[in-house]
Amino acid sequence: MTDWADTEPTTAWAPRPTWLDQRACADVPTNLFFPAKGDNSSVKAAKAICASCPVKAECLQMAMDNVERFGIWGGTSERERRRMRRDVRLGIAAPVLRHGTLSAYNDGCRCDECRRVNSIYKRAWKAQRRAPINHGTYSGYVTHYRRNEKPCPACVAARSTYNAARSRTTRNDNREDAA
Repeated sequence: MTDWADTEPTTAWAPRPTWLDQRACADVPTNLFFPAKGDNSSVKAAKAICASCPVKAECLQMAMDNVERFGIWGGTSERERRRMRRDVRLGIAAPVLRHGTLSAYNDGCRCDECRRVNSIYKRAWKAQRRAPINHGTYSGYVTHYRRNEKPCPACVAARSTYNAARSRTTRNDNREDAA
């Protein structure tokens, strides 16, 4: 099984965080951080490793940004992270702002690291917008629509075929429900 942190991202807008090289859990089996329900000994062991980790705050911020629903991240369980998100929503606690993330840039940070991440994201977004249109398909029609372009006849025909197939399926489902 491949460790997710050792794989390179497949998209240009998701650079591998530099702090991953400094994590204390690099040589620990991943399953320790995803304990079975009620396995308190594994939870305590994982949190003990996190307690001595030099990048605990970055790990927690990544889990908060990505709404991680499972596992121990930054020394916290999902229940603890859920409470933290609730406190931020209610205004009881201030959100943690981690530099070098798109969310930090969107929240107003203009440090060099946040600007760099934003420029990577913008380049990837522009490249996606310039991606060639797959003419004669429903996705081609959608791409025309997103670009505010008049769709070509082949894409219009593909959309008509797609909609006709959807309406037939819906009518058949309704007939089965009525029977």
